[in-house]
Parts: sequence; C-alpha cells; structure tokens
Amino acid sequence: MKKWLAGAAMLGALAGGAVVADAAIPDAAGNINACVSRGGAVRIIDTATDACKTAPSSQAETPLSWPSASSDTDTHLDFTGTLQVNDTGSVPANGVGQDEVTCPVEHLLVRGNVFAGVTIDVQTDRLQFDSSTQTWTWQVLYSNSDDIARGTSIVGYCVPVR
Repeated sequence: MKKWLAGAAMLGALAGGAVVADAAIPDAAGNINACVSRGGAVRIIDTATDACKTAPSSQAETPLSWPSASSDTDTHLDFTGTLQVNDTGSVPANGVGQDEVTCPVEHLLVRGNVFAGVTIDVQTDRLQFDSSTQTWTWQVLYSNSDDIARGTSIVGYCVPVR
C-alpha cells in the first residue's frame, strides 16, 4: 500500500507540472557560492541563475565562495576541534556597548547565544566575513534604557573548514 501511495504521489506531482531544476553547484570552477545575510543566515546559490541581494541595504547580503574540493581532500565542516569563543561586556546606564568575537582563519563562525538583561535592547546583530583576513566576526551592539549598568555576553562557535 505504501509503495502505491508513493507512486501515486510522484505521478500526481509530474501531472501537476512539477519541474526538477539542475543547479550548477559547485560552479564550473569547482566553487560553492553563497550569500550571507546581515543576520548570519547562509544561502547557497547557483551564480548562473541567482545573485546576492544588494538592495535595500537592510537586506543586503555578503557574497562568499569556497572550493568544493581540493586536489587531495574534500572541503567539509568537521565539528571535531570546534572552538567556543565568547566576549563579555557591560553597557553603561542609559548608554551603548558591544560584544564581538572573531574566529581564526579556516573556521566558519556559527552564532550561539546573546545574554543580556531585560533593559538591554540589541541594536545590531551582525555576522561579517573579512575577505582581507579571511576571518568571520560576530558583533552585537546594545543600548541600555536603565539607570544601572548591565552586563552582556555572547557565545559563538568556530567550526574548522577542511
């Protein structure tokens, strides 16, 4: 019965005009291309048919590219050797402050948690790739609406890319 239902579902999808696309990932040069949003979301793209968003600036994405394989090993994420990075700070009374963490070269930064008091508002939560240093940085900017200074902290993870 299950095989019949699966066959019927597939036939229905084909009859309904479903299209299977053949994306060029990796591209002809052997690279995987992606776009990273200001919030840190990564979107894999086929550059022949898609591009990173450039406007409006609040939705702009940063292009990112890496080789799908090298001559001797595949490129992949290996959670062995993952580093935890954190930063703690303080936001002055009725003021602003920030926490920032950066991963070493050949590590992808995975955002973790933001710890802040109830009077702390996150103004900016930004994940950026610096192509000149080949490093990822996560920066969180805060404002404090209280008359008392408050502590803040962020925790991220640096995953080796091999």
